Amino acid sequence: MPIENDPEQTGQSTSSAKGAIAYYVSAHGYGHGVRSCDVIKAINRLYSRISITVVSNLPVSFFENRLESGTNLYRGGAFDVGMVQLDSIRADVAATLAKVEALYAQRDKLIAQEIAFLERACIGLVVADIPAIPLEAAALAGIPRIAVSNFSWDWIYSAFVERDARWGELVRCFEHGYGKADLLLRLPFAAADGQEFSAEGGFAEGLVALRRVQRGVPGEHPHSRSAAPPAILG
Repeated sequence: MPIENDPEQTGQSTSSAKGAIAYYVSAHGYGHGVRSCDVIKAINRLYSRISITVVSNLPVSFFENRLESGTNLYRGGAFDVGMVQLDSIRADVAATLAKVEALYAQRDKLIAQEIAFLERACIGLVVADIPAIPLEAAALAGIPRIAVSNFSWDWIYSAFVERDARWGELVRCFEHGYGKADLLLRLPFAAADGQEFSAEGGFAEGLVALRRVQRGVPGEHPHSRSAAPPAILG
């Protein structure tokens, strides 16, 4: 499967019209990648002429082994941290804080970088599972944007604010980014009351979302609401 030539280096567009999708996948574990592949495969099957660029720091081979279409493009990029794991069960909260702070110190630079990519690649829709920075970039570029997940990082990180006040500003940064989504597609195993999302848009069938790409019709911005923190064990 092809690796995308970065438009920032080549100056070339990867599509002749704004009908392509940029699908941003968190590199925090492989669960985000597995479920994203299911969505991407469905789009490949239903809309075979729509070009999809997968943006993630997960190995390209991981996606190649799961996606049937040879038309998908791949581009490296990390726009969230998730949780730094000590092992398969325990998380290192202090190390996570340091990495998230370092990432968001580059926030403006990353947003500008992604705006340039989205415009040069003629992207017509941004999907994120579930980094917030690409949603901010798409909003500034005037491109429709969808968040796909069963939780959000601001909800996860909000549990740590009482331990260290530095988490508060980072939580607000994620809330702001998620608030730029036009649409939230909530996946299974989300909390029944929706408290795992602080920025929540409407819900629609995937077909409706894809038709937005074809027509170039953005949705309405979601409203924001307070999130309850997750339970932390240990």
